[in-house]
Amino acid sequence: MSTASTFALPGKKRRALLERATTEYSDCLDLALPYLTQRGIPDDVAKEWKLGFVLDPLPGHEDMKGRLAIPYLTLAGTVDLKFRCIQCVSCEGHPKYMSEAGSQARLFGVLSLQTDSPYICVCEGELDALCAAGIAGLPAVGISGATKWRRHWQYVFEGYQEVVVLRDGDSAGKKFADHLCNTLYNSRQVSMGEGFDVNSFLQAYGPGVLREKAGVA
Repeated sequence: MSTASTFALPGKKRRALLERATTEYSDCLDLALPYLTQRGIPDDVAKEWKLGFVLDPLPGHEDMKGRLAIPYLTLAGTVDLKFRCIQCVSCEGHPKYMSEAGSQARLFGVLSLQTDSPYICVCEGELDALCAAGIAGLPAVGISGATKWRRHWQYVFEGYQEVVVLRDGDSAGKKFADHLCNTLYNSRQVSMGEGFDVNSFLQAYGPGVLREKAGVA
């Protein structure tokens, strides 16, 4: 995958579909609020990040019906969408997350890069980044797994004094954080603790403790 392909904006027609999807799905957000409340994500944060619910799928999104819609927001508008199952916990027999056909690997939460801050946090996953930024006030971006990292993304983080990798407290989280820290010279990793990710840590201990644990309180 080329550098240009992971930074380039989608074509005009697809961007129009993405904007329409973001608007229409966010209008149905109320249907996803029980799930978001269970995850400790406040209504105002969900609305700010334009989360939505796929009630009436747009063309190409038929398989996404009943899922949480997570838009990749940028200054240029929505450039991608992820769809998360919110009907069950284990998601046996079907994927927890789905993407549009032909979707490219992208950083989630890039509007946090506009924040005047000497540090930036990196989380494994969209909702963890949303929670870190929207609830704890930590500028954060999300990457959906170590295999999704693109080496040229390192240039995005060069201007920061520190990149804080908030990793899940399991072996996969350590692998993800080790991979990033081997690539980013100005990074350090912070484990959420055994069995925790950013979202569950926030639910258990609150934003102040997360900021303290991240070393930026």
